[in-house]
Amino acid sequence: MRCCCSPSPLPQTFSRSFVIKPKRSKPEQSIIVYNFDLGSLNFAFRHLAEPEKSFTLGIADPTLAEQGPVFAYKGEVEVKFVGEEKREGVLCRKCSFEAVF
Repeated sequence: MRCCCSPSPLPQTFSRSFVIKPKRSKPEQSIIVYNFDLGSLNFAFRHLAEPEKSFTLGIADPTLAEQGPVFAYKGEVEVKFVGEEKREGVLCRKCSFEAVF
């Protein structure tokens, strides 16, 4: 696993990214931590460059082990834009999730 930190254009912030190289055909892929029930997607969706485009994420879960890998690769989830709908009077994007574990 490789972690990269870089300055953010916002004051007193930085961005951090992790690259996990699992033994599979896609050597580098964006990941999301499953341990938080994919909750960080709530923040990520607001910053998508192309919000109506499908994308695939790798699912990683912390092992919490004293030795060995920090994360265990669990599979991937494909996120597809379905449409827009109003929720409590606010127009929202609706997506579907298909996971392979």
